Amino acid sequence: MRDKITRASSEPNTPFIPYHSPLALFRSYRFHPQFRDAIQGGLKSLTYSGKIDLEVEVCPFELDGQECPNGASCQYQHFQSMVARGKRMPQSPSDMLTPGTLPPLGSLTRRSFFPSDDQILVDLGRSDDFTGEQKARFVQGLKGELQKFRNEKVRDFNTIAFGIIDYRRRFLGDGSKVLSHLEGVSL
Repeated sequence: MRDKITRASSEPNTPFIPYHSPLALFRSYRFHPQFRDAIQGGLKSLTYSGKIDLEVEVCPFELDGQECPNGASCQYQHFQSMVARGKRMPQSPSDMLTPGTLPPLGSLTRRSFFPSDDQILVDLGRSDDFTGEQKARFVQGLKGELQKFRNEKVRDFNTIAFGIIDYRRRFLGDGSKVLSHLEGVSL
């Protein structure tokens, strides 16, 4: 017995590392029950509300602090397209350093660089993950949920946003199911 105690205490201690779900890498993690507590910035975080396309490179002209000469025909992603159309977005990384390109520092607000609340709500209610009859049922049920908010005169962003998320969870029948487009896939 004494031998076991000595051996156990001589093994190196490994630090505790908290678990981080690989689902947090997906934009759909917004729908996970732990999202509210796990993600600083919540639904207004650009990580989860932005429109960054991981498959498309950022325009080298914009990365270099220049205006893109190719306009709409450019094959690359631009900073303006990464935001779900908020109030004001830096046009390039140098905008954050170049005097006069942004409003005075004291006038900047969180809304200056982030999607509007309405844009986030519309995005949360998208039915793109569903098809056919399932899509029709989702849209009909969501309309009912939103009508309840209107009838109760609810205007609070978080109440409505998490109401949409809760409806989606109930609709799918599984609170942890965040990647609904994998319906029918088994491992």
